[in-house]
Amino acid sequence: MSNINTLVEKRNQLMSEAQRFALEGNMTEERKATFNKFLADAEALETLIAREQEARVSPATAREITNPLAPDAKSELRDALTAYAKTGEKRSITTTGLPSGSINGGLLIPQTIDSKLFNLEKMPGQLLSVVRVLKTDTGNQIKVASVDDTANLFSVVGESVQVTPDQNDPSIYGQFSQTDVMQSGLITVSRAEIQDANWSIDNLLDGLVATRWARSLEKFIVTGNGSGNNIVALAPAVVSTTTASATAPSFSDYSQLYAQLEPAYQVNGVFAMNSATKAETMSITDSYGRPIFLVGGSGQSSVQGGGFDSIFGKRVVYNQYLPSYAAGTAGQNAVLFGDFAAQYTMRVVTGSYELLRLNERFADQGLVGFIAYGRAGSYNNFNGNSNAKPVIALTSHS
Repeated sequence: MSNINTLVEKRNQLMSEAQRFALEGNMTEERKATFNKFLADAEALETLIAREQEARVSPATAREITNPLAPDAKSELRDALTAYAKTGEKRSITTTGLPSGSINGGLLIPQTIDSKLFNLEKMPGQLLSVVRVLKTDTGNQIKVASVDDTANLFSVVGESVQVTPDQNDPSIYGQFSQTDVMQSGLITVSRAEIQDANWSIDNLLDGLVATRWARSLEKFIVTGNGSGNNIVALAPAVVSTTTASATAPSFSDYSQLYAQLEPAYQVNGVFAMNSATKAETMSITDSYGRPIFLVGGSGQSSVQGGGFDSIFGKRVVYNQYLPSYAAGTAGQNAVLFGDFAAQYTMRVVTGSYELLRLNERFADQGLVGFIAYGRAGSYNNFNGNSNAKPVIALTSHS
């Protein structure tokens, strides 16, 4: 816990310094370079904080499953992973002494590693932490239903008066969800590197494969994974909130965006933007000269529990695949606000994540290949219902 607190404190200090530069103005080239350095260092610390938070959620799993080559791990586990990395041998190591349910089928090295990678996928991106994540046992097509009863109300009737009630059926909507098979791209490692005592299969999984998986899902939430495929982009409702300027939002823009969201969704409301928009927002003040952007853990309006940046007391998350405001470019949804879990579901097939070791394909080059596959799909929860607006967008002016 102390390590997380230290990282958060350092990150918040950097963000506070960056905000001080932004509010003071007079951005010379030298001051602008310092400002950008503060932001870059803060973002690097955010990645470290995310890793620490993942380990804190399930410390036993983090120690014994995600890092079985740690010094305190059992030699049996260490030897089995070393054998797999060097020769591809899968040893039948039982689950004795390991967390219940942590090993698939009683084997230390199963082909499916969902329990490890699903937790780690949150690290490179923050939208995955606020959308709804659904685990399904298979990738088969499923039916998704939603209902809209918001326009129907009770009506007054007279005493002892026979009435013929109006038929006020709720509106029912349906859609289907399917999944796509995705691959990581080929990763080749020289046999010399594998034989090096400092290299481990754990570093490969944590540093390369898991990060690619997470980065891909984070991007697909914003862009989808291509026409005709089954991971669709999050579709925010574009309401009447449009920025007064084509280059940056203002205090009035943010206050209107907040007011436009249905109050039922404000309770769990979250702002989403990229780091460039964050830099623009850090210099915005209200009519009393107070910054609307609060660095995590500072001020009474910050998110309860600290650690998160906030606007109007609502958490801010970052996704680098969201667009930035650009002069002359109309219709950019650079800021999103709402209840992302109510808007969007990312579906992941449990146990579908599979790492393959290619021993023969690159043998004449002195290389061993690794490739991973996973299955995922997604959907907007209220697809087809134009009245549903759990997430809305602040659209850039032309």
